[in-house]
Amino acid sequence: MAMRNMLAGLGLCLALGWVASAAAADGLAPGAMLDATTADQAKDLLPPEVYDHFKKGDYYNKVVDFPNSRYSWDDGFAEATEWNRQHLVLDEHRSPIDKATGKRPEYIQGLPFPDIRADDPDAGYKALWNMDYAYYTGGNSHNLTLLNWVSRSGIDRSSVQDVYFLYYDAVRASAQTFDPAVFSGRSTGKASDEPSAPPPGLRSRGR
Repeated sequence: MAMRNMLAGLGLCLALGWVASAAAADGLAPGAMLDATTADQAKDLLPPEVYDHFKKGDYYNKVVDFPNSRYSWDDGFAEATEWNRQHLVLDEHRSPIDKATGKRPEYIQGLPFPDIRADDPDAGYKALWNMDYAYYTGGNSHNLTLLNWVSRSGIDRSSVQDVYFLYYDAVRASAQTFDPAVFSGRSTGKASDEPSAPPPGLRSRGR
């Protein structure tokens, strides 16, 4: 269930990230504004509830072009992607495995499925695994973020999110500190109005 929920969340992120390039093919070229006046041009590219917000004028976004060449991959990423191209397939549970062994590799780096055909019935699963390994778990990070609860009248509440992410899978073997067959990653986080004074309801720490 946890994996299914994670993939569903990644699917929404992937869909929103894909809108810009698909919208360009549908008449919204880079530089155009997606807002109430142009929402109908992207109607088939957006979840209905997101489209409704654009149509009502709640959302507006500039359409930008973001080609793959803008990404700077880690050492060994291209080589790992080529290995994946030759070896990885989906099993009956839609998880990536080595087709030669029938088992999941010790760790996966790069794009698990670099070649996805539009007529592939498993294209969505493969796109989600690419999103997970290449973008979601593609490197360790320390994130200090201001989270705002926003209503139509303004900011209702704010908190500081101080989170560390350390991944064992999806990174090159020399950078791993734990066995990725046992641990996929670790995170610690703190949410507070101020680092020294967490407000009620936001006291949490997980790993």
